[in-house]
Amino acid sequence: TFGSGQGRPDSPVYTNLQELKISQSSTPPLPSSSPLHINGEWETHKDHNGRHFYYNRNTQERTWKPPRARDSLTRKEEKQDMTDTE
Repeated sequence: TFGSGQGRPDSPVYTNLQELKISQSSTPPLPSSSPLHINGEWETHKDHNGRHFYYNRNTQERTWKPPRARDSLTRKEEKQDMTDTE
């Protein structure tokens, strides 16, 4: 019998999807310990699940995405705005 038609809840795909949902819906916790790494005003922390998140000391912003990736995104959007207005 190949596959009983029931998805195993413990399959890796399932847990990845669960984690994706969690990371997209919730904001990271407030940092409870000292940062693992500091990059400018951004600190890298670990939550209780061992996932990394980023905390900005100046703006109190918390995010799952690395700040560098986010910076390049906002720069792209700014460039887009400039070409739209011309």
